[in-house]
Amino acid sequence: MYRVSPFTYLIEGLFGQCLLVSGQAIIFMSAELVPIVPPSGLSCANYMDPFMSYAGEYPTNPNVTSSCLYCPFQMMDQYMYVGFNIEYAHHWHDVGIMLGVTLFNVSCAPCCSL
Repeated sequence: MYRVSPFTYLIEGLFGQCLLVSGQAIIFMSAELVPIVPPSGLSCANYMDPFMSYAGEYPTNPNVTSSCLYCPFQMMDQYMYVGFNIEYAHHWHDVGIMLGVTLFNVSCAPCCSL
């Protein structure tokens, strides 16, 4: 139902343009990283390589064998899409919807004021 509201497209347009620079890398604070313990004898990079090649994330310390610190997102686009369903590619779509809503409201205002 949130797709019916024009505020959805306003927020997506604002965040998609202002906060998202497509391809911008994310740098996490240490409290936001996910700790993973690899099996004995494997480094973090060796253990996580099949998953990282599929998902695109990265470990902050790939040569450690005791406790890996893992970033769940590599780019800002991934974080905004997964967390908020906001895509940078929708900016012209959102502008068109907001323009249509605005024109509709302006054209209906004289009729409703009678």
